[in-house]
Amino acid sequence: MRSAPFVELLEWDIPEISMSDTSDGIKARRPIFLRSGQISWAVQEWRMLDGSLIREAGRRHSGVSHIHADHLPRYENGRIKSNYIFQLLNDVLNLFDSHEQYNLAHKIMIEMAEPGARLRVELPAAREIVSNDRAEALAITERILSRLVLVDGVLWKRTSEPLLKVSNKYLQLDCTINYNEGDENRSAAEELRPGEFMLPLVDWQRVAFLEQRKGLPPLAHGVVDSVAADAPVTRDTDLWLAQRAATYLVDKTAACIGDRTAEAVRLWVDLRDMASAGAAVTPSELLESIEFLRNSTLDRKDPINEQLQAMLDPLDLGDQQATRPSIQRAIPRR
Repeated sequence: MRSAPFVELLEWDIPEISMSDTSDGIKARRPIFLRSGQISWAVQEWRMLDGSLIREAGRRHSGVSHIHADHLPRYENGRIKSNYIFQLLNDVLNLFDSHEQYNLAHKIMIEMAEPGARLRVELPAAREIVSNDRAEALAITERILSRLVLVDGVLWKRTSEPLLKVSNKYLQLDCTINYNEGDENRSAAEELRPGEFMLPLVDWQRVAFLEQRKGLPPLAHGVVDSVAADAPVTRDTDLWLAQRAATYLVDKTAACIGDRTAEAVRLWVDLRDMASAGAAVTPSELLESIEFLRNSTLDRKDPINEQLQAMLDPLDLGDQQATRPSIQRAIPRR
């Protein structure tokens, strides 16, 4: 049991429903590699509720923990109490930042340690928990709490479309689920590192296609078993990738486009409009417009050019078409 001094209590009602009020959304499996070399598959599920996806609030990275109604914070005798306060902060509110006082205490412990037993591990620098601005902090917290729902007494939360983050590490592809809950990540979106790119979760089989195309060893990554017809997820991965690349190029060149020729400005406006046109454009049309604007505004060594190429690399168009192998036949990592 953890308790904290009462500062300000936000009262909110969490809707309570039963599983029968939801419908199938996405069912997927992630591999767990056992010491024996065998693979155990962990089930990950998203349900549909009122046209949006929901997932268990405490289940991440094949976790099996649940947050029940009686685990939620409650106000008693001027204090907020919770049985699972850290799980609520980490898994529900996605607040991983450490308190400044905690960092200071750790620093004092290091300085007071015996010379031969000095701790050498430093905690990350203290950062704001939600926001230093009270009104902004309340707005963020209320937005997150408004997505919570109790399903048969277990805490679930509404989410956006889950994505895959794919990394090229040690001459193999590595995949993790990016839950794509942007409003929980207050800091500016971090740039993808070299060799990293994003894919829609429902197109997990594309990873095996990319492994084949790049000549990399096939590994077990994951399996999407079912996707509901009405699930709000990407259906055309090539268009999704092209639109993300187009939006990235438009945003990165917005500041300098005024110094370019009238033709370059026209190309920039055209690409901006196409990037927001949805299914009204094709991947090929977007790629052609991207190429025109890139040639008009960037040189070959520009970092934007390199990042743009990484975003376009997973596209499966033209002579890149190939039969994709089943990732269920993949071998485990060594």
